[in-house]
Amino acid sequence: MKLNNKIIGKKAQEEMVGFALIIVLVAVIALVLLGIMIRTPRSQEASQSSELDSFTKSVASYTTECEISGRGFRTVSELTSDCADRGGVCENGIAYCEVLSSTLKDIMNASYNVANTNNVKYYKAQIVKGSGNFSQDIIRPIINGNAETCNNKFFSDYSISTSSGLASFRLEICYK
Repeated sequence: MKLNNKIIGKKAQEEMVGFALIIVLVAVIALVLLGIMIRTPRSQEASQSSELDSFTKSVASYTTECEISGRGFRTVSELTSDCADRGGVCENGIAYCEVLSSTLKDIMNASYNVANTNNVKYYKAQIVKGSGNFSQDIIRPIINGNAETCNNKFFSDYSISTSSGLASFRLEICYK
């Protein structure tokens, strides 16, 4: 009888050890998952979007209504360079930078309708020269909507060559 009780006691101990191992394993997995969740930043940072990259490339190639004698109608990219480097007026008497700004406004308004019923809640399009803290607006930023209601922010930054260095067409879009 004593032998039988010893066997039953050993089996009970083995089951308790197995149960404890399972609990420890579940706890380790839970800690790892918790660590991953804590590491994920809470602030909504903008992320690069290949869709917006394609859009900004297309916009840069868009032909504006600015014609320059001997050089023809200018693309957004060429007009950005003209506006950044020397200023001047198109054949129709409107300044390069004005045509560039109105063209971008028209494109943005036609492409991204910011409204309560739409998924797009905010956009900001700007053309700057320089980079980082040393960037300077070539045209006034084109902004529509409220960035504070943003859940999913995406951006694109397209470089444009000018004779005085690089300019960037920066686009930030916020989706619901």
